[in-house]
Amino acid sequence: MAGKVNSRTLKRRFINEVYGDYKLYLRARKDDYCKVQFEWSCWIDGLCKAGEISQKVYERATF
Repeated sequence: MAGKVNSRTLKRRFINEVYGDYKLYLRARKDDYCKVQFEWSCWIDGLCKAGEISQKVYERATF
């Protein structure tokens, strides 16, 4: 991931890659917030393991 990585950028990317649509994300979050949090955790962990983000970014990324 080129350039500065921040939580806002990661959140947008997560929503686009996992849900494809902001409205679908909002619906999923309303229906099962814990599931969305789990998906976020798995997704962000995968980025770190793949070397796309640093450990520091991983530790600071919140959703």
